[in-house]
Amino acid sequence: GGSMKTKGIDYSIAGRIINKKQLKWDMGVTITAYTNRITQLPGNVSVYDYAGASVISQVGSPSSLFYGYKTNGVYSTDAEATAAGLTKRQYDASYAPFKGGDVKFVDLNGDKVIDENDRQVIGNPTPDFVGGFTNRLVYKAFTIEAVCKFSQGNQVYNGVRASLESQSNANNQLQSVVNRWRTPGQITNMPKAAWGDPMGNSSFSDRWIEDGSFFRLKTLSVSY
Repeated sequence: GGSMKTKGIDYSIAGRIINKKQLKWDMGVTITAYTNRITQLPGNVSVYDYAGASVISQVGSPSSLFYGYKTNGVYSTDAEATAAGLTKRQYDASYAPFKGGDVKFVDLNGDKVIDENDRQVIGNPTPDFVGGFTNRLVYKAFTIEAVCKFSQGNQVYNGVRASLESQSNANNQLQSVVNRWRTPGQITNMPKAAWGDPMGNSSFSDRWIEDGSFFRLKTLSVSY
């Protein structure tokens, strides 16, 4: 159904830092970096939805990129929203204007209507590089071993937060929604609560994309 080209590099080095009769310390590090490009795809583009997120793959780009709306804060007043002049197409084909407390969506194509044509790439789940550290320390009859893992430069979709900050139904919400927009002039990055989310404030957007970089201790063992 298509083809993809992937290229990258693996680099690893290991050695003994201390080599004494009763004390030995071994350490190693591995780093992997790779990129991929779609080279062939039926129709040249594929968009699919999964767990509330939209993912796009298209010829000439990396595979499985996050595809949604870009945002620029929250309208603080009705006047600010009116000045922007943006509307959203409703299910009944009518157009509703954005108001104070609604999310400022970026109008990508400049037609003053926020719809699927304004979606764009908002994140890449593929890291710039990943790797790990290994350490083994031996002192007499005691041995301590540790393995650390890391990832840098990838984005992740926080679907839990998207659900628990939607403010559109009767479900429990996170404490962060206490900072939601309530009164004209309020400056906040949390939109107003609106039953059913008629203006799509909780739509899949860069609000739910977060830095997925990490460094963590994966295993630690002590033996005698």
